[in-house]
Amino acid sequence: MKKITFKVLMFAVLTFNFNANAQHCVATGAGGYNVAAVVTTGGTTNIDYAGANGTDNYLSSAETVTVSAGETINIAITNENGWSRSIAYIDFNGDDDFDDAGERLPAFSAEKFYSGDPGETYNMDVTIPGVASLGSTKLRVLSGDAWAYNDDTSGVDPDGPGIPLSPCGVFGSASWKDFNIVITDPSCTVTGAGGYNVAAVVTTGGSTNIDYAGVNGTDNYLSSTETVTISAGATFNLAITNGNGWSRSIAYIDFNGDDDFDDAGERLPAFSAEKFYSGDPGETYDMDVAVPSGAIVGPAKMRILSGDAWAYNDDTSGADPDGPGIPLSPCGVFGSASWKDFNVQIEASLGVDDLSQNLQFSAYPNPLRGNSLNLRMNVQNENVNVKLYSITGKLIKQVNYKSFNKSESIDVSALFRGVYLLNVNTESGSLTKKIVK
Repeated sequence: MKKITFKVLMFAVLTFNFNANAQHCVATGAGGYNVAAVVTTGGTTNIDYAGANGTDNYLSSAETVTVSAGETINIAITNENGWSRSIAYIDFNGDDDFDDAGERLPAFSAEKFYSGDPGETYNMDVTIPGVASLGSTKLRVLSGDAWAYNDDTSGVDPDGPGIPLSPCGVFGSASWKDFNIVITDPSCTVTGAGGYNVAAVVTTGGSTNIDYAGVNGTDNYLSSTETVTISAGATFNLAITNGNGWSRSIAYIDFNGDDDFDDAGERLPAFSAEKFYSGDPGETYDMDVAVPSGAIVGPAKMRILSGDAWAYNDDTSGADPDGPGIPLSPCGVFGSASWKDFNVQIEASLGVDDLSQNLQFSAYPNPLRGNSLNLRMNVQNENVNVKLYSITGKLIKQVNYKSFNKSESIDVSALFRGVYLLNVNTESGSLTKKIVK
């Protein structure tokens, strides 16, 4: 059995958690073709499918691969005959189609090629975009005639229509199968239990602020979309209200953007004393939080615990009989606790507007049109580093100019529609701009 590997890195934009009950378009096939087997590796759960065609050469499988955004899985597809080739599509941005840039993967094998082996397997490493929509989405796989589904998508090739730009409709000499992909948050998961709740979270001092009040989510965990926007090196006030008088709160912020809360300074001091009963179920505690000047510019996650003040005491060694102590890492399953996540949008240091004005900086067109983002600034033969981040803080593209001379262009053809953060570092300083496509 021949094994051919392609490595593919794709980029998308975070959109929203879509309706899991929504329907993708219908695809049907015909003829003696079959997606005989699909196997994934690298997920926390994986697809291990082998089977015959469904009605009209289409089948929807319940098998699922689960993978975090930014992580890589391997997809292996076995064709039923030696004159087939496979193409896969993934709805990364959760809009119930496969038509966006990067959602059609490269073909798994060459056009117009006879392998001589009816059980030929081809595989590909696929990196889930760090900014893909979280939740359940679809993987659609075609196994079709290698001559008909050639690389010419213009329809000029007399052998066939070429690779389908959109996998919807009626196709001859083809088999289609759908599978599930669950894309999870790359930050670790956490759950709680018991009559505890992060009842309210309010920030002040940001250019935008959190003003949240609500009940628990599933398993005493909830992810909120509310955001505090603050510059690196600046300070904001964080106030937390517990759901009862025997709770204490601890907050964690992923300042360096590495999808965990384990680094020095990312666990804030406790908001109140251990083993303390306030006598007021609505007790509110607050703290001034200084954002490190070296914090990564872009979105970060803030995770908050409201838990039993005896169980989550100051002894983290586990020796205290009342409980495990303050969690060093807020990941896993916790009793007598409630957890909630919020967003912190970290902007470049204060003074960026002055720097932008001094450099006469502009990035255009914005919103983007076409395949290029043009950068113009009043620098000549300087070292300039340009980074493009997704709204979730994932690095999408990086370009280093050893001799930037007033204007340059960046290829943005691979970007999905959405919001991005452009970070520009010059010899004079750094600045960040919001870019929309």
